[in-house]
Amino acid sequence: MRDCVSFPRYYELFDADGRLREPGGAEGAAKTMLDQLEWWGSVLRDARLERPLPATR
Repeated sequence: MRDCVSFPRYYELFDADGRLREPGGAEGAAKTMLDQLEWWGSVLRDARLERPLPATR
């Protein structure tokens, strides 16, 4: 996967109640990452159906 969600300088990003001060960036990064994860999951599912991995001991 190419993208991730990270919180550098977390002490500046969250308020005293633990909420993001500006959630837009993290929400966008999370959506991008989850879209990629969904894509990889569907591609790998299809590949396993078409060409299963041989059993090993």
